[in-house]
Amino acid sequence: MMVRELSLVESFRDLRLQFDLQPNIIKCCTLRISSDVYDRIREKQREDEELVKILNALGTDQAKEFNTGTDGLLRYMDRTC
Repeated sequence: MMVRELSLVESFRDLRLQFDLQPNIIKCCTLRISSDVYDRIREKQREDEELVKILNALGTDQAKEFNTGTDGLLRYMDRTC
């Protein structure tokens, strides 16, 4: 394997790529890309005092337009807060 190819493989290791090395071929088998945007939004919602009050009032008349999805994000009329 050429030094350049080895360097490329080492760079991709941090991306959690799964690859198959053969004498003349490098195959990328899986590429998974994810985002932590929802996690960051969820964290910030839990830090906001007003949104925490709404979260605590879910299911009451005070927060009837609000809900949480399966992802745990607080939403107002199906829009992320």
